[in-house]
Amino acid sequence: MRKKTGRAIVCVITGAFFVLISTSAIYAASVSAKLHVQVTILPYLDYRIIETRSLHVNTSDIRKGFKNVENGTILSISTNDTNGYVLSVSSQALFGYGGTQADELHKGNGHDAGTDFIDANAGNLYTSVTITVDGSAYTIPAGGSVDILIPFEGMGHKIKKLSYSFELAPEATKGTYNLPIIFTPLAL
Repeated sequence: MRKKTGRAIVCVITGAFFVLISTSAIYAASVSAKLHVQVTILPYLDYRIIETRSLHVNTSDIRKGFKNVENGTILSISTNDTNGYVLSVSSQALFGYGGTQADELHKGNGHDAGTDFIDANAGNLYTSVTITVDGSAYTIPAGGSVDILIPFEGMGHKIKKLSYSFELAPEATKGTYNLPIIFTPLAL
């Protein structure tokens, strides 16, 4: 859309220049004109998710108290803003996945073991997450967020790899979960 708008402006300016030239030929007089053009190019930001991994928590991770997800999200981002952009990252709490195992909750409750039953009173799976991008680390609590300023790296798509280290809650349960991270790249 912006490229078409830019081309239209250039066509209008070019057309006005040719009208000036053709008008001077008709009257056979000397004509001089100054043309001042000011163009504002609006910032844009384009991104694509290349890969997102799941959060696999096992008994060993719970004993250690943390789970690392190397290159958990891989993005391709492009901007024309020389100020860079902001990568807004939020973590979602995964309540109901701490405490009693789901199979134990089903016993005697009229539920079949193995169904998707979550204890709404159980704690969160993790207490905080450290997000690493471009060698810098940012720690936020479960349910928290952070805005990360990413400097301009030139035109064209640049690859950004986000890694995560989740500090697991003592009552965390093993399992495979969707990555509880939401990110939004924002032009400045």
